[in-house]
This record gives sequence, structure tokens and C-alpha cells, in this order.
Amino acid sequence: MNFKEILKKVSHWVFTRPKTTGFISFLMMLFILSFLVKMRYEIVKENERREMNNVLGVVRQNFEQVLKSSYTSALTLAMTLNDEGNPENFEKIAKQLVDNNAAIDAVQLVPDGIIKYVYPFEENKEVINYNILNSPQNRLEARKSIKSKLMFFAGPLKLKQGGIGVVGRLPVFKNNRFWGFSAVIIRLETLIRESGINTIDDTKYYFQFSKINPTTYKERKNFLQNSITI
Repeated sequence: MNFKEILKKVSHWVFTRPKTTGFISFLMMLFILSFLVKMRYEIVKENERREMNNVLGVVRQNFEQVLKSSYTSALTLAMTLNDEGNPENFEKIAKQLVDNNAAIDAVQLVPDGIIKYVYPFEENKEVINYNILNSPQNRLEARKSIKSKLMFFAGPLKLKQGGIGVVGRLPVFKNNRFWGFSAVIIRLETLIRESGINTIDDTKYYFQFSKINPTTYKERKNFLQNSITI
């Protein structure tokens, strides 16, 4: 049987069964349409995933920059201590650190775990002589910092001087003995601003901060005010 005969038979079958032919054509069109819709949906979702990953990457990078600059500031502040463990030019250097770093709201020197030096003073004078090693909300992370000799960031927590913030504490050792902490304070509104979250389209993304409690090991969620959908 040649091609012409096959084509003739197919044509005859098609024209003699219009309902069947129409139904088959409908199924084929439906299949093609479904395939195109599915492909379009997958492309849209993939683009959304890529956009979300890009947004998260920027926010993560901004957070890392805040932490790095906080560590540098705390280390610089620790270097104001002389051989006797007394700070030199604290006010001058502290002012430069706060003025030149938008992510930092205040700095402290905390000899023996007791806050003795703070800048700016007026806004933070309530914390003078506050012993963080005796504070239930501060002592655990502070002691972990001493043991590990690494900088720890506590919070977000209620600040004694008012508001909510994150406190980064760098343990300082003189002659292999614990001297105290060099600390930076980052208010929550400053942390949110520096992360860039406020500039992101709030109709698409919902951001939430969470933290594992170092004592109970339970996750505490939503440090953002009013469940900010950004």
C-alpha cells in the first residue's frame, strides 16, 4: 500500500466519523493547551524563585556586613586599652566609630562584666555600672563568649536604656586574663534599615526574624514590629 492509498483511507475515516474526529481534535488541543499553561507556570515560578533568592542574598550580604563592621568596631575599641587595662581617648575614638558606622548606635567597654564606659553617654547612661554577668538575659551568652574567646551577638532583647536591640560583645584578654568586653549596640530599627528589608516590595515578601533561645533551645519568632510583611 502506497502513501496515496494510506492518505485516502485516513481521509475517508476522518470524514465518515466527524464526531470522533472532533473529539480527538479537542483532546489534542486540550493537551497542547495544558502543556503550554504548565510550561508558562513553571517559568513564572522559576523566575519568582530566582528573584526571591536574589533578594535573600542581598539581605544576607547586608547582615554579614553589619556583623563584620560591628566586629571591626569592637576590636578597634578594645585597642584603646593600655598595658594597665585603662582606656585611652575613649570618647574621641568611640565618637569616630559611631559617627562613621551607620549600623552602630552605641559602644561600650565592660571591664569585669560591668559597664563602665559608654558612648553616646546621655542616651545610654542608664546602663552604667550594670553587671551583665549577673543578668539572666545576658550572662549565658556572655559566658559563652568568654569561654570561646569569640564575639557573640545577644538579642534582639530589651535594652536597659530603652528599646530593643542586638548587643555584640567581644571578650578582651590582657596578659592571658579576662579583662572584660568591648561591645557594640545595634537597635532593631537600625538593623532592619541596614539589612535593606525596608526597600523591598512588601506586596511580594514577608520577612521574619527568629532566634534559638540559648537556655531553652526553643525558637522564638517574629522580632519585627507588627509582623512587618516585607
